[in-house]
Amino acid sequence: MVLVAALASVARGAHADSGTSFPAPVEAWRSLIAEKADGTGLPIDFLLMWVQRESYGNPCALGIPDVEAGIAQTYHPDDDRFGATFDELRAACVPGKQDAARPLTTEEKDLQVTSLVGKVKNARDVARAQMKRAGVTWSESSTDFWKLVKLEHALPALGSDYLRPCADALGHPPATFAEFREWIEGLTEDQVIAINPRVKPWASLAQRRRLFNSAEKTGVVVSESE
Repeated sequence: MVLVAALASVARGAHADSGTSFPAPVEAWRSLIAEKADGTGLPIDFLLMWVQRESYGNPCALGIPDVEAGIAQTYHPDDDRFGATFDELRAACVPGKQDAARPLTTEEKDLQVTSLVGKVKNARDVARAQMKRAGVTWSESSTDFWKLVKLEHALPALGSDYLRPCADALGHPPATFAEFREWIEGLTEDQVIAINPRVKPWASLAQRRRLFNSAEKTGVVVSESE
């Protein structure tokens, strides 16, 4: 299969990690991710878990049609700012399918990873700003912080529009991500929508749980590997 060949070509140079281990298609990106993320302060295993959750390491993974692309499932055209367009990330892929038409070039692999790193750096910056507005002081070495970073990708409004109201309702900033989650899950659908009407498609308790589960399953890796 061409996809296997494409992933195998990325795998050259990948090395084993002494902490968390990932499936081979994800580990295949480790060395390039470590290279591109050097100096950013982003935990490598967090980046790898992001890739595992979003694409399982498949550069041709499809999310929202014609919008999400690549190993990070960046959101286009908004995320073009991180160095790659939707079409550039899908250049080696069969149109409309999650299969590779040919192996990725070196430049195409670089685009996949620089787009990932740019996306996650931005999500980290956004999380910092959200916490500052709400008076939240979670350590950046904690899983709480990195769960909030991933929540920015799951549904940006949850952090931007609900963290401060959570602090106001509790009478203090949430001490943990779990406390923030508990508060949001305790809201009725009408209360969720009243804070931000655009969140209506995700206002059900089932949707809120799905989004928080995704963030938690990604962020938890930091405590396991750091």
